[in-house]
Amino acid sequence: MNDYYVDLCIAITELNPDDKLMSAKIAALMKANSIIQAYASRMFDNRLLRAITEKKIAYIKEAKSIANLKEILGPPKICYRNGKIHPDGAYNIPEEEAIMWSLTSLRGGTSGLNRQGYERLKELMKQLYPEHEFVKGWG
Repeated sequence: MNDYYVDLCIAITELNPDDKLMSAKIAALMKANSIIQAYASRMFDNRLLRAITEKKIAYIKEAKSIANLKEILGPPKICYRNGKIHPDGAYNIPEEEAIMWSLTSLRGGTSGLNRQGYERLKELMKQLYPEHEFVKGWG
């Protein structure tokens, strides 16, 4: 058992029993646990995993519809505008988007990152790790 799972279990106990989405929110919290465990199994930074856990819990608790829950549990939404990639969703979590770009970069070849994807990952890393030397060299 890990901290993420404990946090998600605590969140279940904090749900409003009168909420008509309560069972859907419990299922969403358990699905969030699966997603976070998959990231943890890939050895992503604990700081990213903690932030994703906290944000997903908050979003799930506040969700007003099944559609909201589906979007919260889906991959980060992005859009391409003016030659750049931007977040494009009410429930976008920068830490999770960074993981998605990192996983994409591991594919390599033509299915890896293009220039815009690389620039977006670089932007996220500067935002998430401003104190680290590896980001300071990116200018």
